[in-house]
Amino acid sequence: MDVQVVEIADGIWHARAKHVGWVLVSEGDEVTLVDTGYPGDRDRVIASLARIGHEPADVAAVVLTHAHPDHLGSAEYFRRELSTRILAHEREVANADGSGIEQVSTSAILRRAWRPDVLLWARDVLALKAERVERLSYVDTFTDDVLDVPGHPVPVHTPGHTSGHCALHLPERGVLVAGDAIMTEHAVAPATGPQLLPDFFNRDTELARSSLRALSHLAADVVVPGHGPAFRGTPAAAVSIALEADSARRPPVLHRPIVLSYGAILPVPPSDAFTFVADPSNWPMFFDGIKSCRKDDDWAGIGGHAHMTTAFLGRAVESHLEITAWDPPREFRYVARQAGGPDLDNRRVFEPVSSGTLLRGTTAVLPRGGAMNLVDHGQILVLRRVYAKAMSRLPAAASTLS
Repeated sequence: MDVQVVEIADGIWHARAKHVGWVLVSEGDEVTLVDTGYPGDRDRVIASLARIGHEPADVAAVVLTHAHPDHLGSAEYFRRELSTRILAHEREVANADGSGIEQVSTSAILRRAWRPDVLLWARDVLALKAERVERLSYVDTFTDDVLDVPGHPVPVHTPGHTSGHCALHLPERGVLVAGDAIMTEHAVAPATGPQLLPDFFNRDTELARSSLRALSHLAADVVVPGHGPAFRGTPAAAVSIALEADSARRPPVLHRPIVLSYGAILPVPPSDAFTFVADPSNWPMFFDGIKSCRKDDDWAGIGGHAHMTTAFLGRAVESHLEITAWDPPREFRYVARQAGGPDLDNRRVFEPVSSGTLLRGTTAVLPRGGAMNLVDHGQILVLRRVYAKAMSRLPAAASTLS
């Protein structure tokens, strides 16, 4: 394949080479280039611009969904040779400049090199100079504000594939550029259609699943993946298909969850109790072992995220939190996805009583199989003690609100 260029919406083109794609968004005489393929795709990137009547000097900005070599490709070339602005999410900077690279390791690829599809793909990407990608010497950063570039895309932080991975939403043109939050085709994937990338390409696949769900509510008629053809349909439809495909390839659940229950009476009204307990920054006041807890985005709503570091058996455990139910001041629910541990499904219910608020909580834990089963049961025993102590401290902590 040389390069295919297809107009998917008014003034938006999807360009595809053999192994990766990029997006061109035009506005007047200028273009925003979303991703730049592999380093070896540079001539194809320039050819795609020519196909839509533009040249490299017309590129006002390069916006990166993330900084893997198959997307970072020619970004530094545009910056150095043409003084083009290069933009990436603030949490992707280390990956972009090389100070903290997040990408599949050579050893992970070699472990799978017995597969003919992986071996052929690896041969191709080496020829595309993946190992010789130029990291950025300077990059402008963004968070979640509308970008001041042609097309004015809205970034949607979707961590998991990398820490700073972003989708780009162009609501007025009905397009969602999903980057590697979703794909429809890949050389090492046996099936086509919307799906997550294989686990070994992701920094955190559980977080990638969570981020994918957050795209469901966006309005668009076309979803453009980083790999494979565009999906003609809504983000909700693409996400549903991808998660169904993901569930089909994951091993079946063979164990029942263990549910921990606990409670306390808080001497404040339900609205105050909910606001206090639902703020992760307050948790270290009554939970032993929590070293830090920060909100990654708007925690107050379904799909909100936070990040927590706890101490367990002498080691630091990183957890990513995702809100799955939010009904103030009655209840909220979140899943804590632990690195190297089982998911914790947490529910907090607030009921008015004469002395204030009755807080009832449950935490459901699904222990893993095999050798890790004993480790997970040990963690559950520790959690029982941690929750019991937290419930004894919580009323005093909440009383500071009155």
